[in-house]
Amino acid sequence: MNSGWTKIIVAVTVLFLAVFTAQAQDNWYAQSSGTSQPLFDVCFADADNGWVVGNGAVILHTANGGNTWSEQTFDPVSNLFAIHFADPQNGWAGGYSGSIRHTMDGGQTWEIQESGTNAYIYGVYAVDAMKAWVVGGITPGFYNGSQFIRHTSDGGATWTQQHGASGYATFPLNAIHFVDANIGCAVGGGGAYGSTILFTTDGGATWTPQSAGGLLTELTDIFLLDQYTGWIVGRYGVILHTTNGGATWTPQSSPIAAWLTGVNFADQDNGWASGGTSLEAVMLHTSNGGSTWEVQDTGGFPLLYNLFILDADNGWAVGYNGTIIHTSPLPPETVAVNLGCLPTSGELPFNVTIQAALSNITGFNRTVAGRIRVDLASGGSITNYRTGFTNVAPFSSFTTSWVQNLPALFALEGTNVFTLTAEDVTAAPYNQPPYPASGDSDIDTCAVLGIVP
Repeated sequence: MNSGWTKIIVAVTVLFLAVFTAQAQDNWYAQSSGTSQPLFDVCFADADNGWVVGNGAVILHTANGGNTWSEQTFDPVSNLFAIHFADPQNGWAGGYSGSIRHTMDGGQTWEIQESGTNAYIYGVYAVDAMKAWVVGGITPGFYNGSQFIRHTSDGGATWTQQHGASGYATFPLNAIHFVDANIGCAVGGGGAYGSTILFTTDGGATWTPQSAGGLLTELTDIFLLDQYTGWIVGRYGVILHTTNGGATWTPQSSPIAAWLTGVNFADQDNGWASGGTSLEAVMLHTSNGGSTWEVQDTGGFPLLYNLFILDADNGWAVGYNGTIIHTSPLPPETVAVNLGCLPTSGELPFNVTIQAALSNITGFNRTVAGRIRVDLASGGSITNYRTGFTNVAPFSSFTTSWVQNLPALFALEGTNVFTLTAEDVTAAPYNQPPYPASGDSDIDTCAVLGIVP
């Protein structure tokens, strides 16, 4: 740990307060993933069965809508960036160095398939147990640009290339989405060659470039509602919309210029877009097909990498530091407890979200990062990050406030005390003595949300 960081350990006792009035799409609740690895993609086959992939080739599975998540695979030398299931049994995941993993039993077993490429796979889509596509680009050395679309029609026994391009300024394809076995779209690109939109109406036998209106921006995700209607998101808050099968893609107004990483719609009106920065998540929602988008409160989490919307009442988003959040029509069951002490009654285990509001973080002339760590008496710890901002002169002090939500899992009867640790984790030399002064941090308020599975 950097010797310039300041740390206080606080034992806090506060009574929980709950608010229940918001509608489903306004409520995002933390679910405990059990990992601190970045999580890159999420897919649900039905209301109960879902999967998440991330760093370390981790694949997490839930059979109860995310109340609990369990690990199906973990490989510390590889990363998985995308996952998609055609049904509750058949799915594919793709990632680092052309890695493809396939299951035919809901993830009880995962086999490694040969993709025929060593470039990164960033997007996966399966329409049935036999037909699937993967997209990506950029070789592990990052020396040359590339992009590709590869397809299987035999359950992954063989993968053949449908599209490929390479060159110094060629950026990868990041996502792919199909309406049915014939109609699909892949997006990516950016830089000197411009944004890339490829459309197919024959299952990928031919991929036709479509105009992004001269954008040079990286496009990160695509969602097709039907053969005519779709949305694309990208960096700098880019949102594009088509109502004519991609013949034209029209920009929609975004309320923020943040990096948007995922987009998904429940129907022609209700849709969400996720993203943010490494320090703060962004969730956008529309109830009118994207004519207007509004920013939603996700509870103060860092960057969200992707999301999956099952219907207008149920969706999940995943991101940095093991984050999984869920939107649902009802808030979690609330539990009135002393913060840090498990109630002696009720069904166990249950998940909680700890909300800690910090203030008086001293810094100067730049973004100041802070960390809250929850150490459980039963063992283990959970961490997350938020930040404060300043534009004061060099070496001038300031104070900032922010709220941090952390998921935790309590599974023992009786007292289960934990401590909250607040740290300044801004990189040196910005936090070297005499700034910030010791004791410049304090936890003002805390609360607990309980979810009984």
